[in-house]
Amino acid sequence: MEKPVEFQIEKSAFDDLSLTALRHESVAFFDENKLSGQERLFYRVWASRQLQTGVFEPGQVIQRKNQVPSYGFVVVSGNVEVEDDDGHYLLGAGTVIGLAEGLCELPSRYTYVAHDAVSCKLIPIDIACREIGRINSGLKGICRFTVQRILGERAACPDFMR
Repeated sequence: MEKPVEFQIEKSAFDDLSLTALRHESVAFFDENKLSGQERLFYRVWASRQLQTGVFEPGQVIQRKNQVPSYGFVVVSGNVEVEDDDGHYLLGAGTVIGLAEGLCELPSRYTYVAHDAVSCKLIPIDIACREIGRINSGLKGICRFTVQRILGERAACPDFMR
C-alpha cells in the first residue's frame, strides 16, 4: 500500500493562474482565492524566473545524508522519499530540502530520493548567504529563527545572519 504524503501544499488553486501573470493579476488572484501566506510564497518561488528548475527521475538522489548542501531545493511537483528513525515518509510540493543545513554549513541528516518525477526550484546556497547578508536586521532575525527551529541545537547561525 502506498504511503500517504506527509506534507504538501495544495496546488490546485494555481491551475487558473499562469506563471507569466503580471504582479497585479497575481495579487488579485491571491485575494480572490484567500490564499495563505505559505501558498503565496510557494507561488512566488514556483513562478520565479531567477531560480533554475531541477528535474529528478524516480529513484534519483536529490540530497545525500552527511553532505553539506550547495543548493536548497523547493519541491514544485512530485513526491520525495525520506526515512528517519521513526519511519519512511513522502513529502510533496512546498517541501524545502537542504536550505537550512546549507546556510549553516551543516551536513544533511537525511537522504532525499525522488519517489516519482520531481521538479524543484534550485536555491544556490552561496547566493542565498550573500542575499541574506544584505537584508535588514528584522528579516535576518526571521531567517535565524527559522533555521534554529528547523535545525534545533545543531544550528549555530553564521555571522551573515546576525
